[in-house]
Amino acid sequence: MWANWYTTQWDLYIQCNAIATQHPLILSLKDPHVVFKETDQLAYSRFRELMQIIDISVLDARSLQYLPRTIVAASMYIILAYHCGQATKQQLAYDLSKSSQFIDRRFPFNNLYGDFLMANFGFQLEELIPAIQFMSEFMGISFNYNTAAIPNEVIDSSYEEFLSFQTHNPMQLDFVKKRLNGQT
Repeated sequence: MWANWYTTQWDLYIQCNAIATQHPLILSLKDPHVVFKETDQLAYSRFRELMQIIDISVLDARSLQYLPRTIVAASMYIILAYHCGQATKQQLAYDLSKSSQFIDRRFPFNNLYGDFLMANFGFQLEELIPAIQFMSEFMGISFNYNTAAIPNEVIDSSYEEFLSFQTHNPMQLDFVKKRLNGQT
């Protein structure tokens, strides 16, 4: 629930907030709509990536030291830092976990995300550093987003989970229905 709410807040912030819409970093991106909840494949994969990192992190006992909203905020930072070009997955997964060099206000992304954090989470980016470093370790995991490789019996047994994705990608529901009807 936290992830759904905060990703919606990010989307509103990045699309409607004057600071964000005119931010030099956003203006310089090829795709200035670095969002999670739009009905396009890029936003959908960004949301799935976020949710998979959160899901895998809660299996680590160290995650218990952080509030759920902190895990979400740190995960969003990592995903957005990557998609905004602040750092590579390699840097996030291996360098950031050992050093906070990327979490510096001289980087335009950090100013943008710091403003978002203060407005929506009520805390400073610097307060999030330990959680960001913890969550960054999970960027080294490869996730498979190819739903065509999922066997029919898995889809049948996980139908409710697939339905939960439909709000982010209406085509996903069509895919599941076709698989259940044996059309693919």
